[in-house]
Amino acid sequence: MQNERADELMVDALIVGGGPGGMSVAITAAQLWPDKKILLVRREDEPVVPCGIPYIFGTLKGVDDDLLSSAPFKALGGEVLVDTVVKLDREARTAETQSGQVIHWARLVLATGAGPFVLPVPGAEREGVFVIRKDYAYLESLFDDLVPTVNRLVVVGGGFIGVEFADEARKNGVDVTIVEMLPHLLMRNFDEDICTRVEARLREAGVHIETNAT
Repeated sequence: MQNERADELMVDALIVGGGPGGMSVAITAAQLWPDKKILLVRREDEPVVPCGIPYIFGTLKGVDDDLLSSAPFKALGGEVLVDTVVKLDREARTAETQSGQVIHWARLVLATGAGPFVLPVPGAEREGVFVIRKDYAYLESLFDDLVPTVNRLVVVGGGFIGVEFADEARKNGVDVTIVEMLPHLLMRNFDEDICTRVEARLREAGVHIETNAT
């Protein structure tokens, strides 16, 4: 920690990415190592909670109701740097951020999550075709500008996010169809008897379901 320059930091643990995974790691590290310097780097001070994103468009009333607070981590002495890591040197154990900050770390955790898969089919780039990204401004635009204008919606993919999004959109009166390539919705998550019960509840709510379809 001695002779630390203004544009350089020395930390005991660096967590890159501040979603639920990164934040869980950061809080755990701060609890187990109260005398260590734990730094979490992420693009926003309070990012959206990924599993809550579908509910922004129904149960919740906007993106601000689905933010992951940094308060518990900071209360344990942890630090948050709002920035983006653009370069890692594992041998030198350094990370460089977009703003020019150089971080020297003893331990490193990469918890940057994943991005949505965009179907490589004609028309995927057209207006009205969208994916769900973990980005505040993008989701706010969907919530304010696009989704309120939707009368009919096709959801491609019948996993958790697809089913939740379809259910929430239906609550707003949207005519919704789910297209799923497997024989049942949520088939990668549950046994068939549970999947069929979910499908029955969705149909009762007015959601159309197309399985074994791409």
